[in-house]
Amino acid sequence: MSEPTDRLDRLNQAARDRSHANLRPRDAASLVIVDTASGGPKILLGRRHPSQVFVPGKFVFPGGRVDPADSRLTACDALPEAECARLLHDMKGRPSRLRARALALAAIRETFEETGLMLARPVANRGGGSQGAARPRSRSPAWAPFLARGVIPDVTALRFVLRAITPPGRPRRYDTRFFLVSADRLTGALGEGDGEFTELIWVSPQEAASVDMHPMTRTVIEDIAEHLGPDGCLPERFAAPYYVYRNGRFERRLIPAP
Repeated sequence: MSEPTDRLDRLNQAARDRSHANLRPRDAASLVIVDTASGGPKILLGRRHPSQVFVPGKFVFPGGRVDPADSRLTACDALPEAECARLLHDMKGRPSRLRARALALAAIRETFEETGLMLARPVANRGGGSQGAARPRSRSPAWAPFLARGVIPDVTALRFVLRAITPPGRPRRYDTRFFLVSADRLTGALGEGDGEFTELIWVSPQEAASVDMHPMTRTVIEDIAEHLGPDGCLPERFAAPYYVYRNGRFERRLIPAP
């Protein structure tokens, strides 16, 4: 397992390619799904289709950019206060709790689209009841397949664990927040995604070095693995690493737990 300085060196090496115009980063989110059913923790990765513009053919976490519909979905739970506070830390543009929740919703929606797995809980029956929640609503086709299952996205199960901003000169730039969730909180059929991933695999942190993955993906795994318990959880006071490009190099900052 590499040290934080080694991770920065690896990211800086990868950032030297600046063959594209300097774009403004867009909000994005990814889901780090940890499975401990077979003993030690394993993490789900998907290989991006070789036709993709951004990191084609590499293994990454499920996720993608925030869609406008993610901030308009009604009847959803609020993010836990601690997670919201850390997502608002140094948020570019106009910070808001709505944008923070949209990041969590984007991670859930994109994971469902790409893998077929759902982080959700039931909606209430017409007669009400304590086991369900009010039915969420969206006019966007982006959420239609998810909501058609009669569930509500469960943002309360997510743990914000890392943030990284794509350096300048890339064909796409994202301000990505990574969330951790236990695999036993997910339902659905793994592999029934939209085809953006050509392959899905589970890897242990020790196996990550031999997988052809994006450098930031490996960095996230290493940062998390240092603190991940045998139950797949992080300490309550875990400080989320924040990778930002400044003056020609990556900086590794920490976003403390509130």
